[in-house]
Order: sequence, then structure tokens, then C-alpha cells
Amino acid sequence: MADSFSAKATVALLKAIETGRADEIEGLLLGAANPNTFTDPGWTYLVRAVSRGNAWVIEKLLAGGADVNLGCRKPPDQS
Repeated sequence: MADSFSAKATVALLKAIETGRADEIEGLLLGAANPNTFTDPGWTYLVRAVSRGNAWVIEKLLAGGADVNLGCRKPPDQS
């Protein structure tokens, strides 16, 4: 996982999650995408993947550092 995250890569990661592109997700996570980003309405990317039911995507996110303890919420600094 990257030490500094890129907003562009993080947005691309969400698109890859929504389309089920596990191969693309892996590359983005090795690059500069943040797997612990919150979306509207306060879901993490991992929760979004779970809602889509794609096990391969979920596995890639977990391997890429997605935090299972973040859950569904909108943190104050991302309002």
C-alpha cells in the first residue's frame, strides 16, 4: 500500500469496485489509492464492495489494507 494517497487513484478505485474489476483494484492499491475512503452516504469502499457481493473485490481490498473496523459512518473530517 502506498504511503501517500492520490485522490485520482482513489476515485478510480471506487469505479473499479463498482464494476468488479479485481485486477484493476489490485494495481490501484499497489499504487496510490486509499482503500479506507468514505463515500456518500458514509460507506467505506469495503462496505460498498460487500453491498455488491463480489468476493474477489472484497479479498483484494482486504489484502490492500481496507480496515474492517471502520464500518458505515461519515467521519467529521470528510463532511
